[in-house]
Amino acid sequence: MECKEAEQYVQPYIDGTLGDRELAAYLQHVRSCSACRKNLQIYFSICYLLQYVGQDEQGDLSYDMRKVLEEDMRRNERGLRFRAVFRTIRHLAVIVGEVIMIVALIWTFLGDTAETFLKYLGF
Repeated sequence: MECKEAEQYVQPYIDGTLGDRELAAYLQHVRSCSACRKNLQIYFSICYLLQYVGQDEQGDLSYDMRKVLEEDMRRNERGLRFRAVFRTIRHLAVIVGEVIMIVALIWTFLGDTAETFLKYLGF
C-alpha cells in the first residue's frame, strides 16, 4: 500500500468500517511507515478525545494516545486473526460435509444402502 492510498483509510479505520483485507493492508502499512503512523495518531487522538470529552468524571480515561492507538491496532489485528481462523474452520467444515456426501453417494451407487454406510462409519 502506498502512503497516498493509506491517507484514504484513516477515517474508515477510526470509524471501524474497513473490510478485513483493507484493514490488514492498512495496519501493515502503518506499522512500517512512520509518517502514516503519525498521521493516524493525530486523527485518532482528536477523534478519541472528542468522543470522550466531558465523560471522564472519575479520571479513568487514558491520555497516552500512543498507548491507546497501539491497543486499538492490536485489538484489530487479533480480530483479523480470529476471523481468518474462523473462515478456515468454516471452509474445512464445508469440505468435510461435501466429502461425506460424495462418499455416501458413491457407496449408494455401488449397491449398499445408506444404513450399511452409516454402520461402516460407526454411526
